[in-house]
Amino acid sequence: MSSTMSEAALIIGCAALILNFLVTWTYKAMHVHQQQEMKKLLMRVNYLEVSLHYHELIPLPWEMEEIEKRETSNFKQEGNVIYLKK
Repeated sequence: MSSTMSEAALIIGCAALILNFLVTWTYKAMHVHQQQEMKKLLMRVNYLEVSLHYHELIPLPWEMEEIEKRETSNFKQEGNVIYLKK
């Protein structure tokens, strides 16, 4: 009786080990695939941003501060009234 119990425990242990390796391999494969897709997505977003800037449709992020300064320097505020400078 004890030999059949130990054989059953050995079989269950081997099956658990195989399933553990399978789950670990699947997780690693999914993680690598997710990293590749994220890299591809970020490269496409970067390309889109640069191409839109080339066609002067949007400014790049580091140019936003300069544009905001230029826009706010054209106005003068007195109380609740904002005047356009000439």
